[in-house]
Amino acid sequence: MNQQVKALLFLLLILPQLTYSQKGKLEIGMEGGLNWSNLSKERFKSDYKRKIYGAGGITIQYHFSKFFSLKTAVNYEARGFSLPMTLTYPDHIEYPWFSTRFDFLTIPLMGRVTIGSKVRFFFNAGGYFGFAMDKSGHLEGDDPGFNKLHLTYLKDYKKRDAGLLAGIGISVPLNDVWALSLEARGTIGFADFTESNITRRWEGANVLFGVSHHVKPKDPENTSFQNNRITIGISGGPNCTFARGETSPGPNYTFKTYPNAGSSYELALQWNFKRRLSIRSGLLYEQKSVVCNTYYTSPGWEQLINHHLVSTFDYLTIPVLAKLTFGKKVQFFCNAGFFISILNKQQDQIKSNYALFVYPYTGYEFSTTEVTQNNRTMYKKTDSGLSGGIGMGIPIKKRFCVSAEWRQNYGMKTIFNLDNWKGQYTGIKNGRLLTNSMGFLVGISYRLSFRESTK
Repeated sequence: MNQQVKALLFLLLILPQLTYSQKGKLEIGMEGGLNWSNLSKERFKSDYKRKIYGAGGITIQYHFSKFFSLKTAVNYEARGFSLPMTLTYPDHIEYPWFSTRFDFLTIPLMGRVTIGSKVRFFFNAGGYFGFAMDKSGHLEGDDPGFNKLHLTYLKDYKKRDAGLLAGIGISVPLNDVWALSLEARGTIGFADFTESNITRRWEGANVLFGVSHHVKPKDPENTSFQNNRITIGISGGPNCTFARGETSPGPNYTFKTYPNAGSSYELALQWNFKRRLSIRSGLLYEQKSVVCNTYYTSPGWEQLINHHLVSTFDYLTIPVLAKLTFGKKVQFFCNAGFFISILNKQQDQIKSNYALFVYPYTGYEFSTTEVTQNNRTMYKKTDSGLSGGIGMGIPIKKRFCVSAEWRQNYGMKTIFNLDNWKGQYTGIKNGRLLTNSMGFLVGISYRLSFRESTK
């Protein structure tokens, strides 16, 4: 009798895992929503104001049983806060708020406990690591001069962050493989984010909406098989380019870059091996665009100058990618490799804002100039770096397939022709500029050269 009880208890313990293994242990998805953030002040009430931005990313979850799983993600998270400042003028003092924004790449690792069946309730807890990819700020207020001329007083803030997080939410299965979720999550950093004597840590709250796909276990009798050798296709869509790097134009100058929208078009050729692996290449026409702002402030604030520069680069790019494909009716794939680009055309649109202080104090007088010019000689002819992406495709009959892909090109070399910049602008001592573009490509492909066993 005792042996039977032990056997029954053992079956009850492993039954959830056996049942769940039929659905598969791996779950991938996307989530996004709003982020409330601030810097806390140790032992005192924070004198900073909370800011609201956005957050989102790609999630991976591994189920050990029906009730317990481990979840991680790669998230983009915009954080920020407002802090009080003091500006002294010749005849008065103002106290505006300085609004900040930090663009973080965050990787959380959480344990999850789930209960329920049709509507599932879950609890997450774990830690995270974050890296600030960019930071910017501007003065709030009614003075149009400060709204036009963004200022950066953020050198005292660090780039790395780490802390704890926890959240609760609900998940609603749509069918055996798809589910929707809604989660409220809180974070608190345990790393000091400032270089000052006062310890300040990030704290925040997220409301995240998500969609996830449960990867079913592989059926050994129905192994994925790519039944054609060659695939050709065309695709196109918008992209967003970020510029990384810095320059030193001279004293009292600040140089900042911001992302801008462009477009991409690709003619692709793909060689398929028998199982999941393919090699993909082609010709990709990319129009990349970035925004560069140069700020000059005279020592006594008598003159403020902002050069707003929209730079457009037309590149002919050759990517070489290894591709893995999963599924049949709906195919999911990921790409990884490198790219080489040749600069075909370059154009700058420059808008300069000037603010001159008027004595006795009556405010600032503003003037604006605009010019369009070709500065191709200021940039190198080639660019190269790493490339990767994820996407999905839906086969149409036997030969056609429509697809959607999110792809990122990460430049690894500076595109500045620094010698030419130094020759034209004597204040520049050093500088580098690297590109990072993210594109969304929608395409259609055609399959050729079918293998004999599938004809």
